[in-house]
Amino acid sequence: MNRLEDVGAANGWRCWLCDEPVDPEMSVNDPRGPSVDMIVTNANSKAKGSRSVVGETRLAHRACNTKKGAVTPVVEWDPELFVVDPAPILGTVERLARKGGREVMARCSTAADGEAAANWLADRIGRLAPDLATVAAVEPGAVLTATLDRGKTPDRSPHILALGKAAPAMALAATAWLTKRHVAPAGGLVVGAAPSASPHPALRTHHGDHPEPRAHSASSARLLEEACAAIAPGDIVWVLLSGGASSLLGAPVAGMTDHDYQGLCHILLGSGLPIIEVNRIRKRFSRWGAGRL
Repeated sequence: MNRLEDVGAANGWRCWLCDEPVDPEMSVNDPRGPSVDMIVTNANSKAKGSRSVVGETRLAHRACNTKKGAVTPVVEWDPELFVVDPAPILGTVERLARKGGREVMARCSTAADGEAAANWLADRIGRLAPDLATVAAVEPGAVLTATLDRGKTPDRSPHILALGKAAPAMALAATAWLTKRHVAPAGGLVVGAAPSASPHPALRTHHGDHPEPRAHSASSARLLEEACAAIAPGDIVWVLLSGGASSLLGAPVAGMTDHDYQGLCHILLGSGLPIIEVNRIRKRFSRWGAGRL
């Protein structure tokens, strides 16, 4: 094998800059054809100051390699992701490789967007730097704390309804934020995907089933009804909603049996429909769907 074939095989015939496939049969003179990119970084030398150091070789499209030229390359974020203040991927990877530790890569407005970004980032960095052991995760508690910091301390104790896969972390962050301001939750419910400890004596915890609702989800739906019944007109309620709540609280509307509802959810989730379409149908039969909460 020649050098280009060696580099291409080592990189899975994928461009390290745009993350798109590279056709090994395409001419090297074609803009989408394969080329070898010699990565050059700057290193500090006390004797000579900054100096160029030739690093590893990576596979790139001819056009991507030419466009980059001698400037610092940029690894783009997926434009389909909903992220705010995204960090430079390549610079962060190089820094983690040198120093290790943790870094915040971006902020997202919802837990679902955060999970999508984390999954994409773990996959992208896994190909970009396969020798770097990384774990990309969502920290909903930190996001919620930052959101609460922009608001005012409530003038009376709020009820907390934390629902979804990120519910335990969000409830913990909310109660910690209130405690620092000498406020306690008036009551509420935390429903996640697994058993969890209550962050405060006033909050009851439970877990539902995911991705398909079963008996635990039906129990969670009944507990949510009890929690809502304890809320009086004029009370403050914090609804901390994250992904997975449709299943974790899945229970049928009046007139439909648990068996029929669970069967419907099973059929929908196995249909291959996009989750948006699944939710459009499922919410019509869900006790807490379609704005009924």
